[in-house]
Amino acid sequence: MTAGLTKWVRFDWPLKGRDFEISVADEYRLRAARPDDLEAMQRVVATSYASDAVWAGKTDAIEQGIGARIRERISDPAAHFVLAECGGQVIGLNGVAISSPTKMNFLTGICVDPEHQGRGLGTALLGQALAWLRDQGLASATVTTDADAVAARVYDRFGGERTGNVEYPGAL
Repeated sequence: MTAGLTKWVRFDWPLKGRDFEISVADEYRLRAARPDDLEAMQRVVATSYASDAVWAGKTDAIEQGIGARIRERISDPAAHFVLAECGGQVIGLNGVAISSPTKMNFLTGICVDPEHQGRGLGTALLGQALAWLRDQGLASATVTTDADAVAARVYDRFGGERTGNVEYPGAL
């Protein structure tokens, strides 16, 4: 992934004093990730990024990078991974951290298995992750993604302040 081939956009959310409505349909459950969820998390990352045409041809590098971040930070108290489950199976995730080398708070972006997309899970995962960052005392949160990515639409709908034509601090 190179910055010259992708239209990067940054989203920022003010967190201080903000409440996040987080609801999911009855068949879903949100919970914090555990180290024994690593394999399921990696599968969800792979299927969700593969389902977004924006990332075609880039998914191997994305899976490796995100997989490494998950393994490095899964037990870190300064990071949080929220999972969505259906029938006891992990079908979505979003990972955030108080700080990271990329100067972004998102470690994974929103990842939802394609069979469960369009049901509000991305919004719920985003709300849960931002609430966790707020509860850690952060005043704001930030993420950078491709302007045409599915996640960008979720970030827009969730009230992220969009800044276009930015550099991605961790471009592969």
